[in-house]
Amino acid sequence: MYDDIWLQIIEIHQKSKRLFLIAEEQKLKTFIQPLKEQRDTLDHIIRAQAGILKINEQNEDYIRKNLDKALGHAYRTFFDLADWICMIIREKIHITLTPYSNNCIASVIPEYYSDIRPKIESLTMEIAEIRNKKDIAINEINSQDDSLLQQVTHYEDIIDHLLSISENISSKIPALEEFTKKENSDKLMKKIWDILLVIATAILTAIITYFVSSK
Repeated sequence: MYDDIWLQIIEIHQKSKRLFLIAEEQKLKTFIQPLKEQRDTLDHIIRAQAGILKINEQNEDYIRKNLDKALGHAYRTFFDLADWICMIIREKIHITLTPYSNNCIASVIPEYYSDIRPKIESLTMEIAEIRNKKDIAINEINSQDDSLLQQVTHYEDIIDHLLSISENISSKIPALEEFTKKENSDKLMKKIWDILLVIATAILTAIITYFVSSK
C-alpha cells in the first residue's frame, strides 16, 4: 500500500549516504543539520511503522502523513548535504588556486579560464536554481511526482562534476608549484639585472661626465 513512498525514502537515503561518504573522503567537518534531518526521518518512519504494525491505534491517514513527513526530511537531509558539499568544494578550488598567479594558472591549466571557471560559474547557477525550487517541492511532497527526485539526480551530477574539477586541479599542484618557483626565479633575475643596469648606467654616466668636464 505504501510501496511508492517507501521506495523514494530508501532511494533518497542511499543517495544521502553516498554524500556522507564523499564528505568523509574530502575530510570535511561534521555538519549537524543533515544529521538532525536524518533523526527526524527515522522518528516519522517509526511512527508510521507503529501504525502499520497496529502497535498503536492509528488510521491510514496518520500513517501516510508520517511517511510523507519522513520523505520530506529525507529530501532535506540530501539537499542540506549537497548544498554544504558543493560550497566546500568550490571553496577548496578557490583556496587551491589562490597562491598562484593568473599567468601560472593559465600556463599549467590552459583550459581553466576558457572552460573550467565558466563551467564552475554555470554549475553554481544551476545549484541556485535547484535551491530555489526544492523548498516549495519538499513542502508539497507527492510520492507520485518524481520531479523532486529528478532534481536530486541533477544535483548528484553537479557534485560529481565539481569533484572531478577539484581533483583535476589538485593533481596540478606539483606543476603549479614548479612553475611558481621558475616564475619567482625569473622575477629575481630580472630584479638583479635591473639593479645591475642601474649601476652600469650610473657608472657610465659618471665616466662620461668626468671626461666631458675634464676637457
